[in-house]
Amino acid sequence: MWVVVRGGLGNQMFQAAKGIALARTFDMSPRFVDLTTRSDAQRKWELGVFGIKAAEPGALETLLIETRLRLSKKFRRYGVTRAFGVLNETPPPQVTPDPPRAPVVVNGFWQHPRHFAAADGDVRAAFCFPDHPAVEAFARTVGVGGSVAIHVRRGDYVSNPAASGRHLVCDSDWYRRAWDRMQADLGACRAYVFSDEPDWARNNLGLTGDVTVVNGAPDDPSWVDMARMARCNHFVISNSSYSWWAAHLSEFEQKRVLAPRQWFVGVDTRDIGICPRDWILM
Repeated sequence: MWVVVRGGLGNQMFQAAKGIALARTFDMSPRFVDLTTRSDAQRKWELGVFGIKAAEPGALETLLIETRLRLSKKFRRYGVTRAFGVLNETPPPQVTPDPPRAPVVVNGFWQHPRHFAAADGDVRAAFCFPDHPAVEAFARTVGVGGSVAIHVRRGDYVSNPAASGRHLVCDSDWYRRAWDRMQADLGACRAYVFSDEPDWARNNLGLTGDVTVVNGAPDDPSWVDMARMARCNHFVISNSSYSWWAAHLSEFEQKRVLAPRQWFVGVDTRDIGICPRDWILM
């Protein structure tokens, strides 16, 4: 079973989770195909932090996979979601998918917790962050109680016209309202702001109260901020798979998660089902 992996760390984790779930359900061994560089966005393989290695298919296997994906893409225009040995993502997500016929190529983003709900324990075990001094230092700072991770996602959502036309960019007003809601619900709490543009967050958010913008070291790997966020108790996430995973992996049982009501431009978050029902949309 070949599992196609593309996008950044959060996207890669959803795809790996799907592969783990299928492997558990049907007793198959997933092999992860690295297609992270096959797009305009500058991406790289990031699952190595969890000990998940990219497979290295031979020339013939690579040709077979790429040919299947190309042919399958053409047939998807006509509503055919499973052809040429490719298992494509289909809305709504299937709770009990048909057993894939080997050899199969698993293709999609799989951004719905239902895709791996039956194997969530295995997924959490697979996504165990290694020790890192910055994460451990942050964990000591956070301590216990009302810590709130706020994720401000900008980057290509702002700079890339293709991305900005599809992905909603949460503005300062939304973050202020979300933080006000969190303070009203929790009482005394402290916010830790994580962003790919920390200077912008520091100068534009205008959050009141006990707020710290977290500055990572330039050479920190991308997973460090996710691991730090996951150490918090509560979350204000952007429409980003990166902060989604931080909130999901948090072990705090009483966590509150606030997320945007729209995940994509003109698309209601509830309609795509990416957020669990106990997460608050606003």
